[in-house]
Amino acid sequence: MDGPRITLRIGSDRILQVLASLEKRIYDSMPCTDNCIVFDVPLNVALTRNSSREIKEDEEGLIRRFNENKDPAPICLKRVVFDNSEDLSLSLKRFRSLYWRLICDSQP
Repeated sequence: MDGPRITLRIGSDRILQVLASLEKRIYDSMPCTDNCIVFDVPLNVALTRNSSREIKEDEEGLIRRFNENKDPAPICLKRVVFDNSEDLSLSLKRFRSLYWRLICDSQP
């Protein structure tokens, strides 16, 4: 991930608090990236894709992970959200265009 991921809740174990503090210090010491592309897929698309896979993820686990990761906070100068809900060939074409545009825009 591009930022701290340990989430503390009321009553979190002391070891988890220590790890969260360490993780935060590590990320605070890193320079941020210029661009971070966040791939966004609605839950219904994630569930549909999962159901069509040969090896399926547990639906309850997928929903939990989806909710835990739905609002990423990457350490970057520019956060770009990419809608990745189309089929692979269309998404890949749009992604390549976005990627090269970001690279060209970052050149002096």
